Amino acid sequence: MLFKLLFFLSVFSFSQEKASPCKGVEAPFLGEKLIYEISWGILTVGHADIYVPELIEISSSCAYKITSTARSSSLIETFYPVRDYNEAWPDISLKRSYGYYKKIKEGKYLKKEKVIYDYEKKLFMAETENKKGEKKNSQGELYSDSMDIFSSLFLARTIDIKKSESVSVKVNTKKNWEMKIVGRGTEKVKTKAGKFKCYIVEPMVGEEGIFVPKKGKRMFVYISKKEKIPVMLKAEIFIGTITATLVKVEKVKE
Repeated sequence: MLFKLLFFLSVFSFSQEKASPCKGVEAPFLGEKLIYEISWGILTVGHADIYVPELIEISSSCAYKITSTARSSSLIETFYPVRDYNEAWPDISLKRSYGYYKKIKEGKYLKKEKVIYDYEKKLFMAETENKKGEKKNSQGELYSDSMDIFSSLFLARTIDIKKSESVSVKVNTKKNWEMKIVGRGTEKVKTKAGKFKCYIVEPMVGEEGIFVPKKGKRMFVYISKKEKIPVMLKAEIFIGTITATLVKVEKVKE
């Protein structure tokens, strides 16, 4: 309980006296909901979405609240149920993140993790919980202007990375490291949501990932050149490749 209170007091500073930093800001991703079908070969094995439901005030700054869910289809639900949830809080400028939360439930595996970035103290503060309900708190030094993995996907949407070029992003996942995002060329992609000309990037995610990539595996993100939408994500897993393909784009009105 004390750890949660410190989270709130040290990072989330909501004020009724000051004008909200989110008032009148330009937020192009706000209200966006991207719906995906997850396949393994010709089989549909799940569904996923990425959603930006609201803007929130954190440390007197304005941030996106972005979420993603991934869940197994009825085909594999009985023997390998998946219920993944990710949430992150990148600054509206996408220059830094204020932390993330994830709950990963895949088969018998369950892990919850919350990490808060405190830039004033130059610390990250983390709380993890395993399937037995055992919690572990930790903290450590934080890079200035760090990103989390999920927020980095939104940053990649704003950068047109040409083939063989790369950009480096400072990332914190309870440790500080630099993630390279490498351009892998272009490709035309047809989905249920339409036809798109895409550029392909490979985030070198290492031990972390989005949706389903695992340690030592690769992930490729296909981003539409015009709309800047992640149209397709391909992730290597231990039994082949999982593909998340865009099937619908929604703009949810507030």
